[in-house]
Amino acid sequence: MGSFTTDQRVLKGRFRLVRQLGEGGMGVIWEAQEVASGRSCAIKFIKDDAKTPMMEKRFLREAEALRAITHPNIVAIDEVATTDDGTPAMIMELLRGESLAARIEQRGPLTVGQTCAILARVVDAVRAAHAAGVLHRDLKPDNVFIAVAPGGRVSVRVVDFGIAKLHVGVETLTVTGSIVGTPLYMSPEQASGEKDLDARTDVWSLAIIAFECLTRDLPVGGDNYGQILSRLIRLDIRKLGEFGPHFPADLVQAIDGCLVPRDRREARFDTLAAVFARYADPTIDPPAPLADVSTNLVIAKTATGDAPTMVRGGGRPGIGTALAVLAILVVLSGIGFVGFKTLRRTPTASAATTTGAESGSPSRPLQPRA
Repeated sequence: MGSFTTDQRVLKGRFRLVRQLGEGGMGVIWEAQEVASGRSCAIKFIKDDAKTPMMEKRFLREAEALRAITHPNIVAIDEVATTDDGTPAMIMELLRGESLAARIEQRGPLTVGQTCAILARVVDAVRAAHAAGVLHRDLKPDNVFIAVAPGGRVSVRVVDFGIAKLHVGVETLTVTGSIVGTPLYMSPEQASGEKDLDARTDVWSLAIIAFECLTRDLPVGGDNYGQILSRLIRLDIRKLGEFGPHFPADLVQAIDGCLVPRDRREARFDTLAAVFARYADPTIDPPAPLADVSTNLVIAKTATGDAPTMVRGGGRPGIGTALAVLAILVVLSGIGFVGFKTLRRTPTASAATTTGAESGSPSRPLQPRA
């Protein structure tokens, strides 16, 4: 059951579909309304052409990962229901706001205070996941969502556990040599396809996110996956300290200290958590105003044919349209799929962004910015 229409009743008639929010190789996500209560939510379904025993197992493992963690900074799953044809579907909270990737693109580098305020919440979330035996394995700005509640309260959510690894040290659905994740944010061991990943791979990715928040740049790049992998293995990466003396020395040391070989990398976020707490602003700036949201969002395939990309169109929406666009999602466990996600750094369909005025605007480059 993967082909839907607006106003269609699903899951034994319990929910009415409102609009499709995103689609990927494995799943499709819809905004929905519960018929009995009228509450809004998001529902993730497995696509018809992806219904295999392995895909269903991965889908359920994603749900298990989310249900294993109860934390205010992790997107919530309400339940796993069953479609009319017997396949599982996830009912999740619907978030309004913007991804961290969108914020960086729109506003440029973030201040030290805002970077630390946002990432302190991410550290809390990922620590909770690790305590539950869950590795995220795809931490990146697209999977950090800055949500705003109807009353204006701003919060941070980690989303998209589609390739999470559960119960570290136990059964895995990947094998040595298989690559899952987003290359520019992968640790060297993850990019090499090593099977025995642990918490240190998420520590590396979080340090990359911090680097990008502060510089709007990345420490490693390449024209293709082979170049990225080669530079990661050789640790041919730039250090935050190269960007000048205007960052606090202990913050630079903490971030650069995570971009080291696994045997020298801490696994508990203690250093990052301490430095983020030291410099964090008291509050997080709210998402961009509704009037600044670009409309005409189109789902397009990347060159790999795997991961969906949000292509932006021009025009300023009215408030009603803007609300509809902002309701986009993140729910996200995103639009999970198997294998090597994508080299491109444009956001996936798990979060709507507002950059670019022309439909089909180019992807962000693999190389660090000049």
